[in-house]
Amino acid sequence: MIEHFYSSVIIVIKNVRLGVRKLLKRIVFGMMLMLLLPGMLTVAPNLMVQASPETILYVDPSSIVDPTLVQGSTFTVDLMISDIELLYCWQVNMSYSSAVLKCVNLIEGEFLANQPEGTWGVSKIENDEGWALFGWTTLGPYRGVNGSGTLATIEYEVLAEGESPLKIETEPIKLPSGQWVCTTFLSGQNNTAPDPPNFYDIPFTAENGYFSNSGTADLCELIKTIEGWNLPKGTEKSLTAKLETAIHMFEMGKEEAAIRKLTAFINRVETLRENTLTNEQADYLITEAQKFLDQNKG
Repeated sequence: MIEHFYSSVIIVIKNVRLGVRKLLKRIVFGMMLMLLLPGMLTVAPNLMVQASPETILYVDPSSIVDPTLVQGSTFTVDLMISDIELLYCWQVNMSYSSAVLKCVNLIEGEFLANQPEGTWGVSKIENDEGWALFGWTTLGPYRGVNGSGTLATIEYEVLAEGESPLKIETEPIKLPSGQWVCTTFLSGQNNTAPDPPNFYDIPFTAENGYFSNSGTADLCELIKTIEGWNLPKGTEKSLTAKLETAIHMFEMGKEEAAIRKLTAFINRVETLRENTLTNEQADYLITEAQKFLDQNKG
């Protein structure tokens, strides 16, 4: 089992005479090992953990629901970071449905790119398995970067109709083949030369993305919206169950049954108006459901 990419840093700190240049070579080499040998687990040493519970690593936009993105179409999402302190390097393992999407390009964002000596990055894409492992590190004896911004842009090609998570994997994952894929991490560094480097893990919250181009994608999005409103469980279920049935009917080609179920959904929303649903929520649900009906009738 190899250690976290900066496990080599522990060795270097014990012998500062190796110098910053050799340290950086070890960092880069360690990072390359992680990216090129994802079959091995990583263990992160805690030289110092700087609490940053407000740091969020997220996919933007969080949801892409677009039936016009047919086979052969491409789209991009940004990997964003917010409210981070002293980010020196990072790595992300992002998974997706290999039946629906193919990752075709990874582009570094601006967040670390303006470090005095630039950055260095590596990546490994396994479209057959549905994951991409990529990251960039600062070059040189510099403190990490504070703030918010874009870490990378990911481009996908659509392979088929369907839906897919765009998931930031925060734990190592084991593939059906038995291979382990390394996890996501953010690493900070808060010293400058001639002081020895001080690397540490930065805690964060991950927020995933979602893609759908199915004919019922709009209804799937409506279900996600309802689930995000924290309604009473009975109310939520009475609404989402009708939408799920309508989706199933449409996918089976039973259009009339699906329309009846959507009409029942609209009627149910009206009974909940100014009760468990606000006027704004009710108006939104009815408008979206009616829009779908208008697009799919006869």
